[in-house]
Amino acid sequence: MASQLTELPAVLRCGVARGTVYSVGDGNDFFGACITLAARLQWLSGVTFSFHQRGFNLEGVDRHDWLKREIILTRVAIPGFDRRELIALLKTEWEALSPAQKPQFQPV
Repeated sequence: MASQLTELPAVLRCGVARGTVYSVGDGNDFFGACITLAARLQWLSGVTFSFHQRGFNLEGVDRHDWLKREIILTRVAIPGFDRRELIALLKTEWEALSPAQKPQFQPV
């Protein structure tokens, strides 16, 4: 049997979040707020990589230290979550956002 290859998408996106994950169905499926959050982060407009502050302790980190690492800290509204969440974006992606995309993010 020959394997079939599919075409890669033009853009790959990654959202990263930490938290508790629960297994259901004898380990065939998983759920948790972090899974939902990571999935929603990967659909942020104009961004291919972002990660949530939970578990990474970004709140007290010096903003200038992050800028040296080419990371921008920002707050963004994520559907299903009560407040604007603190996330990190790649500085190059932040700079490449269109004027129409930037309002969804609030730099810290």
